[in-house]
Amino acid sequence: MKAEVAGPGGFSPEFLFRRCDACGEQSVVKERWFVCPFCDAELPRAWNVSARRPVEVA
Repeated sequence: MKAEVAGPGGFSPEFLFRRCDACGEQSVVKERWFVCPFCDAELPRAWNVSARRPVEVA
């Protein structure tokens, strides 16, 4: 017998991450406020966080 339970549509709350173009720090965007907490520069609206080097997955 298989349970018919639908999975969640996403996580709650959702977290947005951005890398600051000014200082290079990674930040969490809170309440749609795209400002770096480290240097007060404006954070990019588009996602820009990725691995700086290739990552091997075993």
